[in-house]
Amino acid sequence: MRLEKSVDPDIYYLGFNMLDQVVGAAAGERGRRLRQAMSLVIDTEEYKRIFLNRRGIAAQSPIPPGILGYDPDYRNPFRIVDLDKARRLLNEAGYPGGIDPDTGKPLRLTFDSYQTTAQGLLQNQYFVNAWREIGLDVKIEATSYNQFQQKVRNGAYQIFSWGWVADYPDPENFLFLLISEMARSKSGGPNTANFSNARFDRLFEKMKVRENDAERLAMIREMLAILEAERPWIEL
Repeated sequence: MRLEKSVDPDIYYLGFNMLDQVVGAAAGERGRRLRQAMSLVIDTEEYKRIFLNRRGIAAQSPIPPGILGYDPDYRNPFRIVDLDKARRLLNEAGYPGGIDPDTGKPLRLTFDSYQTTAQGLLQNQYFVNAWREIGLDVKIEATSYNQFQQKVRNGAYQIFSWGWVADYPDPENFLFLLISEMARSKSGGPNTANFSNARFDRLFEKMKVRENDAERLAMIREMLAILEAERPWIEL
């Protein structure tokens, strides 16, 4: 008897609505530090152990194995588990101990989900519990899939979970999920995080039409570095 394994070219992630006034780009450096802190407490290996029978590869970027730009040795500094660093970043963001200075209580955020089954709610609660470790109060808002989609179209959300399965084996098919013109609230596109970065967009336009050479790989690496710091996603 022989067990054969393969890796699907998919990506699953937690996303932030970058149009939001608290977790998004409008919050400037404060929002960036908050997103970085929230990324540092999500333990994907433990998530896999509890919910996926250890299947899957912990993602360090939007690009999965088998696609140009994937580096098995790359470690995203915000996709390790480091509660001390997360707490320092929260302090720098103006939320010491996770406390919102405007209310004197833990910062209240919402996590929208279309998973209403018991298993789905347990998975969502896993993330909420992780954020609670650094003092954040994240409330799960679980609705039907159609209601969830409507909220996303209207930009009425802060945090969400999503995924993407490759249409074809090229990094363009993953990185286009984060270009400005594909923003869900702007064009109805698959950029559900509504991420917008001018440098990222310029690099994408050059990268998408270039052959697979060293220069294309360098562009991809620079794009990943932007996502690493900006944290529109927490890759799972």
